[in-house]
Amino acid sequence: MKGVGGLAGKLLAGASSVFEELAPEREPLLSPPLGLALAAAAAAAASFAKGVAACALALAGGAALAAWGGGFRAWLGVVAASLLFSLAVTAPLLALSAAPSLAAPALLAALRAVSAASALTGFTVCLGWRGVVEGLRGLGMPVLADSLGLLLKYIPLFLRDLAGILAAREARALRGGLKLSWALLASAAGEVLVRGYARAGALRMALEARSFGGPGSAVRRSARFSGVEALLLAYTLAVALAAWWSA
Repeated sequence: MKGVGGLAGKLLAGASSVFEELAPEREPLLSPPLGLALAAAAAAAASFAKGVAACALALAGGAALAAWGGGFRAWLGVVAASLLFSLAVTAPLLALSAAPSLAAPALLAALRAVSAASALTGFTVCLGWRGVVEGLRGLGMPVLADSLGLLLKYIPLFLRDLAGILAAREARALRGGLKLSWALLASAAGEVLVRGYARAGALRMALEARSFGGPGSAVRRSARFSGVEALLLAYTLAVALAAWWSA
């Protein structure tokens, strides 16, 4: 066994690394409420785009945002995963479509999914998970913000636990292969769920004992509207207009 063992374990470790890279301990590069609202608007516009212009704009903008935020590698991982799953969903339709005109809607659906993931991930890289949580709180959703804050802190830990359990079981197996890896993954998920439930109970009691009201402190931002935020607002409006009017 090498690394974390098998393809399933490598996928788990890679997903955990993406979450860790998207959660830098730094100040958000723009106002969290505004950034989160723009991210949702750009992703929604790309998801319902009528043509490829809005999708291309959202894809390029997401890449630029990820590079600006220093998380281009994480952006590539999310976009690649979105492309893989969208193609897996549309593959049966593409296989049954003899005429190019019938395959075009399926390809456009896959492009919409990838471009929406690109725009959303680009804004998330600039905000960081901490900025996303504070954005939810600033938009008037404190309960969801507190729950998401705790969830995002423990997702990488759960993925690492699952990858470790899977690697240990693969090491004790008499045979290898992708089919065995996914079978062991299904059995290991239950053990991780039990561990997570016990860890959540201990965390709840610790928070109640210390009278903590949330998972983290607030991000303090100036109320001044910066030039970068104005540029991102213009970018989001351009994606929305292109999604509405593109043929």
